[in-house]
Amino acid sequence: MLAGLVIVPLVSLFTPAPDKNLVDGAFSCYDRKVTVRQSEALGDPE
Repeated sequence: MLAGLVIVPLVSLFTPAPDKNLVDGAFSCYDRKVTVRQSEALGDPE
């Protein structure tokens, strides 16, 4: 497990960043507006 804390940052230094359009496209489904009941919505219960 400790090796992962060292290896992952090192690999990240040498790999190119993903294309911004690819990342935006992958997460575009989260931009959709939805309506939910208050009892089903995430949040702190009061």
